[in-house]
Amino acid sequence: MATFFWMLVEGLYHAVKTSAALNRRNIPYAVWAAIGWGPALLIVIISAASRIDGYGYPIYEFVGDILTKRYRCWLDPSIGLHWAFVGPACGILAVNMCILIVVMRTYCTLKPKQNETQFEQIKSGIRVVFILGVILGLPWILGLLNLNEYTVGVSYFLVLANAFQGIYILLDLCLLDKEVQHILLAKESNRVESDTTSATEGQPISSRSTSREAWVEDDQNQQQQQESTESDRGKGSDDLI
Repeated sequence: MATFFWMLVEGLYHAVKTSAALNRRNIPYAVWAAIGWGPALLIVIISAASRIDGYGYPIYEFVGDILTKRYRCWLDPSIGLHWAFVGPACGILAVNMCILIVVMRTYCTLKPKQNETQFEQIKSGIRVVFILGVILGLPWILGLLNLNEYTVGVSYFLVLANAFQGIYILLDLCLLDKEVQHILLAKESNRVESDTTSATEGQPISSRSTSREAWVEDDQNQQQQQESTESDRGKGSDDLI
């Protein structure tokens, strides 16, 4: 359940980034976390408190001539508890579908980049639809088509579509995101600058301290040599006398 609400958070985030008025506001992370975890936790608490026996239900099947009993790890549909999951999931998918349409309408109104052909713009739009569709969880619509054992093949397409959702999130929200790239480049430049500063300022200080010690040592040696020379002269004058 929390996965769907975090996909809703992703859709709302893209809607905010698309809107010129809302994009100026800095929405704190606590708000997004409350949307992602709060409603899901509330739904689970209410459903579990009302019908805890509906979390996992027995099914009876014949294995040969023997009637066997096993438990299915799912919300019991016979008492309607499965709507605690299916209802919010369908609502979130509908909202994310509308958000995707709004984002694409905004994208289509943008002026093409310099030296960008119409084919490249269409190709970029298809890429945006594909990546956002997966991130927003729209392939879960295929799950609604899996009605019985005759449509089990739809489940395979659902698994394949959602198996790479993490990779798409990594690409779209991390590696290819302009804000993330800007932050990483800023941190890298600060690190290089600090290393350069320590190399240009720290090393001369140590070299200056070393040269100063050497100068003091040389001065002491010169004084000792002068003293020894003066003492030798004194001895020579005594011998002459």
